[in-house]
Amino acid sequence: MDAYEHEGSLKDFLPKAPAIYLWRRALRAPPEALLSHDQFAAWLDATMRIPLAEIRDKRLSHFAVIDRLTLRSDGFTATKNRHFNELMNTKTKRRWLARYVEQLEAFLPPVYCGETHDLEYRTRRHLAGSTGFGHRILERDIDFSWTDLNLSYYGLDRLQPPTATRATEIRQLLELVTTALSVAGYVSRRG
Repeated sequence: MDAYEHEGSLKDFLPKAPAIYLWRRALRAPPEALLSHDQFAAWLDATMRIPLAEIRDKRLSHFAVIDRLTLRSDGFTATKNRHFNELMNTKTKRRWLARYVEQLEAFLPPVYCGETHDLEYRTRRHLAGSTGFGHRILERDIDFSWTDLNLSYYGLDRLQPPTATRATEIRQLLELVTTALSVAGYVSRRG
């Protein structure tokens, strides 16, 4: 994000190559959250409440529309909050739980999956808000920002399809497979 904001270039970090990519939530506790029990509890509760997926204005039939469906946690219950208060009263314990939570990143579904013929260019478009997903993040229409996300990708530069059309078809097929199997919660089209 720093490289994009200051230089506008991501070429030192991302290839100009075809890829399937995933934006995943980052679960790193900010350093200030570890300073006190209250700050840590507030960060963790807010993190748990961030939606994993959302559906808006989805027509099911001529008379049924899902206006908004959000999948997220309800945060701490009163009992769990009491247990949390008892357990996380020292900085050492808060650091331990912060590392534990960060390791859970691997088990979260991605929030977005896409395909591209040029990963560096497509990532710049997302960060600039020139895509639907990027626009929603910059407009704060989603409960997280770019700094809350990690980008993962699988390069497809070894594929040698005979035509550009065939390359696009293969990328879109792999995007559909990836989205379906990873349950990317903010994808609005099927491959």
